[in-house]
Amino acid sequence: MERVEVAEIVRDVVEQLAPEEMPVVNGLVALDPAVASRRLAKAGARQDPLGFGLGDLVVMITPVVWVVLEHVAGRLSDKAVDGVAARLWKRFRRKTIPKAVELPLNAEQLGEVRRKALEAGARQGLTPELCAQIADAIIARLALGDAE
Repeated sequence: MERVEVAEIVRDVVEQLAPEEMPVVNGLVALDPAVASRRLAKAGARQDPLGFGLGDLVVMITPVVWVVLEHVAGRLSDKAVDGVAARLWKRFRRKTIPKAVELPLNAEQLGEVRRKALEAGARQGLTPELCAQIADAIIARLALGDAE
């Protein structure tokens, strides 16, 4: 198993799909992961700027990719623990944001990534085609691991 940082995967996917959003990604990566997640959640809920002095830059891809990868990192770490330890881990993890994804993922996990990306993109108001493109890019990047 190898661990790949969520931020590294976000950078790679956003750079491929929406390079104009890279200043936002770089700003988010510089923050504590919990702060970055809160800013993305607030920006997505109210369509507010992310607070990096970038004015009204439209950010569409970054929140979807970030949310999906945090979900994947969190879900996989939850599945790695069972019983009493799992309850303690989940309580502890609520206060922390996972920073890395454990690779490789199996077919079921990759299917979950795809579903989560399609759902997150739809919530963001993206077209089904763009949602599928984001999902495919995330899955391709996860399949590469640290090989890139």
